[in-house]
Amino acid sequence: MDQTVVLQNNNDDDLSIDDNGEFTFETNVADGASYNVTILTQPDTQLCSTSNTIGSVASENITDVALTCVDVFEIGGTLFGLTTASVTIQNNGGDDLVLNANGNFTFSETQLNATDYEISISEQPTGQTCILSEETGTIDEGSIDTITLTCTPHYIWATATYYLGSLGGISGADDKCNDDEDTNMPNSELTYKAMIVNGTTRRACSTADCSGGTGEHIDWALKTNKTYLRSDGTTLVGTTNDNGIFDFNIENSIEPLNNGVWTGLNNVWTNATHSCTNWTSSSAEVSGRTGATGLTSDSAISHTDGTCNISRRIYCVSQ
Repeated sequence: MDQTVVLQNNNDDDLSIDDNGEFTFETNVADGASYNVTILTQPDTQLCSTSNTIGSVASENITDVALTCVDVFEIGGTLFGLTTASVTIQNNGGDDLVLNANGNFTFSETQLNATDYEISISEQPTGQTCILSEETGTIDEGSIDTITLTCTPHYIWATATYYLGSLGGISGADDKCNDDEDTNMPNSELTYKAMIVNGTTRRACSTADCSGGTGEHIDWALKTNKTYLRSDGTTLVGTTNDNGIFDFNIENSIEPLNNGVWTGLNNVWTNATHSCTNWTSSSAEVSGRTGATGLTSDSAISHTDGTCNISRRIYCVSQ
């Protein structure tokens, strides 16, 4: 033992022990009186237990109180990427740890050598998804500090660049959302899909508000029951429902200012009639359905038809 444990007898007479061997309380106990030895303070990185701790003095010294200490180890790691309020993690289904800042973390409960640990996420942060790595293992004569928790926001944003209706189809729109030279892109390490439809290679709903469920999706951009943020990483736009679409009105507009965006959507998330010939035409004789970035109503996705020779922006969603 190379640390300090503090004992008490009858909730008094504190005794600090910092070495192995015999120990004796300073205050004597009268013949016939009772004694009750307890641990007041555990060592920092050990767990001590006692035996033969309760009894009465019977005309002789009590020498069989035993104190046994074993090493215990901390479980921890590092949190990256948190931009919103907090994330809650657990070890072995308990010992909840609420994290609200990036950096190192350590669970309050320590573990014995050769015991297993299993870290899980019990509550995700608003507008982000966090994933764990190195989250399971067995203690092997040392504390654990290699667990990593990485959080990534769910972004929805509009390109800074304006485009004619000839986007190059859905794949061309996706390419534009992944152009890391776009100054509105919040994180170039993520992959984005364009929130734009043509009814064949990308579709949100085939019935109003996807009454038939997510089976109506084709390569859809939004995920079910996810909270999406603006490109600033903090402003809440809204949370999708079980059908992977927003219920209107959303919490905040996708952008603070109002600009036109190509969507191809009706206000109930079905395919609009016009989509610039599947987003291949820039003709003034052809039109496409557009939304408005600064609105919280369903006009955010379906505001008006616009001719395909006029440049507009594209909504992009992180995957």
